Amino acid sequence: MKKYNLSQIMRRAWVLKRLGKTMAEALKMSWAETKKSMYEKKFELKFPELTGTERQIKYANDIMTNLAIDNCIKIKSEAQKWLSKGKSQKAVDKFVDNAMAPLKSILANHTDSKFYIQNFKYARMNDFYNYAKREYQVAVA
Repeated sequence: MKKYNLSQIMRRAWVLKRLGKTMAEALKMSWAETKKSMYEKKFELKFPELTGTERQIKYANDIMTNLAIDNCIKIKSEAQKWLSKGKSQKAVDKFVDNAMAPLKSILANHTDSKFYIQNFKYARMNDFYNYAKREYQVAVA
């Protein structure tokens, strides 16, 4: 089963190319949009419309997308471990909801691109988890 619709990605890249981007930039943007929308649907994430300069917004969107993808991958792998240990699907679903709560809260409450750039510029997952624990006093996976 294909994970991505490559035809759709290429069509979007050509549209961006016609708008004045280089083909490399267009493909990069098209893939980023596709991955972002996939994670929005899969994990019910709502990426906010950011404020700031065009360059800040682009950079913050990259940071946000990477942060969400890394977070989702970590949570998914942890959920797989739980299932392999014999935990019920209900317990795994509750774990996923609790683990996604800090990310959803951050995305819901912050629309300024400076926030993402200042807090997660060099973000690794540990930085995100430390931030989430500090700001939201939650136990994160």
